[in-house]
Amino acid sequence: MTDVANLEVEISRRGPGTYSVSMRQQGQSKRRDTQTDIRTEPEEVVFDLEAFRKDTTDAALDLDGSGVARHGQTLGDAFFGGEHAARVLHQAIATNPRLRLRLHIQSNAMELHDLLWETVPDPTAPTGVAGATLAMSEQILFSRYLSSDKWQVVQLRRKGDLKALVAIADPTDVDAWSNGVNGPPLARINVARDLALAKSGLEACGIAVDVLAAGENAALGNATLDNIEARLREGEGYDIFYLVCHGQWIEGQPKLWLEQPDGTADVIAGGRLVHELWELEHKPRLVVLASCMSASGDAEAHAEDRGELAAVGPLIASAGVSAVLAMQGNVTMETIKVFMPAFFASLLENGLVDQAVASARAAVKNRPDAWMPVLFMRLQDGSIWYEPEMVVSSGQDEFDWEGLLDDICAQRCTVFLGPGLLEGLVGAPRMIARRWAQKRAFPLPPHEMDDLPHVAQYVHTQVGDAALRDDLRNWFTDRILEHYSEDLPPEVRDGNLLDVMDAVGKQLRQDNLEPHKVLARLPFPVYITTNPDNLLTAALTESGRRSRQEVFRWHVEDREYPQEGPLDGRQFGDAIASNLPWDAPLVYHLYGHLDQHEHHSRVMLTEDDYFDYLIGATADKDTIPLVVREALANSALLFIGFQMSDWGFRVLMRIIASQPKSRLKNYHHVAVQVRPEEGRGLDTAWARKYLVKYFDSANIGSQRAIYWGSSADFLTVLDERWVDRFGAYPTYPINFGELAERNCKPTRRR
Repeated sequence: MTDVANLEVEISRRGPGTYSVSMRQQGQSKRRDTQTDIRTEPEEVVFDLEAFRKDTTDAALDLDGSGVARHGQTLGDAFFGGEHAARVLHQAIATNPRLRLRLHIQSNAMELHDLLWETVPDPTAPTGVAGATLAMSEQILFSRYLSSDKWQVVQLRRKGDLKALVAIADPTDVDAWSNGVNGPPLARINVARDLALAKSGLEACGIAVDVLAAGENAALGNATLDNIEARLREGEGYDIFYLVCHGQWIEGQPKLWLEQPDGTADVIAGGRLVHELWELEHKPRLVVLASCMSASGDAEAHAEDRGELAAVGPLIASAGVSAVLAMQGNVTMETIKVFMPAFFASLLENGLVDQAVASARAAVKNRPDAWMPVLFMRLQDGSIWYEPEMVVSSGQDEFDWEGLLDDICAQRCTVFLGPGLLEGLVGAPRMIARRWAQKRAFPLPPHEMDDLPHVAQYVHTQVGDAALRDDLRNWFTDRILEHYSEDLPPEVRDGNLLDVMDAVGKQLRQDNLEPHKVLARLPFPVYITTNPDNLLTAALTESGRRSRQEVFRWHVEDREYPQEGPLDGRQFGDAIASNLPWDAPLVYHLYGHLDQHEHHSRVMLTEDDYFDYLIGATADKDTIPLVVREALANSALLFIGFQMSDWGFRVLMRIIASQPKSRLKNYHHVAVQVRPEEGRGLDTAWARKYLVKYFDSANIGSQRAIYWGSSADFLTVLDERWVDRFGAYPTYPINFGELAERNCKPTRRR
């Protein structure tokens, strides 16, 4: 879609009824190579909250639109009455074909979520255009943006792998409660109808659906809090959580009507559901709070909760969920039947939640309740899925896959293994960082809690080096056993960490596309890993290759231990210098090993570790074996499992750039990079451009490319292309005649 500029309107409370409003506009320069960032000075706005709340109540109960326009106009007059707001909005809309307008209500002004911001008129609409609102403009992507001290990064799933959990709570005794004070009894939910509506929108878009509901839909159980929590915790969780239940505002907090195991009502505080979502390791990227419809079959049947379920939306977003879609009034079934399919169809097409809401609003723009859908979001660019793609350097039309395959086949390619290859086993480095930060009362800003070297440096000052490294090993062990203990025999579960990792790794390699297995089958002569495990060595052994494992003793104290003679190398044509046989590659651990007693090389963890590493590795280059240095200077480079913004990758780039007599310009180089993650307070589109430029400036030649996707995505493509070209992987020991018949001609070794 067209580039979207960002306009963030931030509101914070100054005092009773008074608020501070400031605006920030971000977009591309006219040359499209830099980003503009314009901010306004804060100005004071006064809101009569009691009057607004009365209007809100009247509007939320009114389906014909009377009261809604009045509320929106009054709110707009108060908001745009200052010096800056209307002017900046006019300027942003006039200069940008698409504008992402984020209403950023700070945590000290959460009461403003009670107001119907989606009804505010568009002050830039031409005179005489009636009913135009900011939320309904097709040029504006409107959302309520939230911030929190508890933000976590958002990991996205591939478009074709999206999953949804639909939970519909229909307690058998729900009529024991009234709909509001002195109101009629709460009505039973038409489960079949609401489930059909949810599934039609989701499954039509290719999204796999699991269901928690009573009766014939109870294959996975009914919609109890325990069942919801258990399903959301399973595996890598769900991308979308779609909840249908009654909700009311009681005694100052939202209440939800879920079910007990026997089907009767379990009335819980909304905060309990929020707490369960907060504790999830893999949170849904999108939560849909679907209003309970009256059981009438009339097309104008409407929600019975008067939009009170929407009050849970900001709380769920504050728990770290990327986006929450709710209904803030008595929305009609007719509107929902059009809105939800249009929303999911657009979401599947472009992956942008706010764009999908805008498209769905356009589909119901002539309905009197079109303003009722409300989007709470903490995403910077609105994405909830990604599609892998290869981005080449300037001057290249497309990536030369054949050239990369030639380099691999001829043993002119060195592969680097990063921490991303271990995430499925021990979790991401940022998870370890957050755990330590929470456990040790990390005193620095919340956005730094994901930086493992930074947090590890702090923990090191608290507990010392030995305890820090013991805690890392304990985390790895606990994490693996949490997910795989049932698959391991008792003697392995009770063994040491590396034995546990090896046993689980062997099970994972039953999958033919397990990353270590794919890499081990390919004829790389040198593997350089920044990971501290034996998984690659085990995969090489299973493939019939007799690898040699070496560990760089980067810490000065570790060099005091005796070790075997240094690896030497000789030149064989254009191939990498090595005295290793073709089927006996080198596995070189660049950043230490978990078994420090055997290898005498501690794992790099803290900021000081990285600084010491750089100083030692660049001051005394001979400490790294010649065969490794020649691989760094004279081969194609393939980076798997790194984030280019991480310390480990950046230090690696400096080591490569420091190699003398580099001939890297003759080869193809690829960095497999998961797209910049949401939740770090950055504009991901611009972060991506920066990372591309960073890789381009890394002094490693002109034939560079970044693969935006996961390591598994890339290795699946590489596997397909290798088999398509060569028919099969090599068998070891190598049959050179067989390879020659397939036009794969590796250099023979002495």
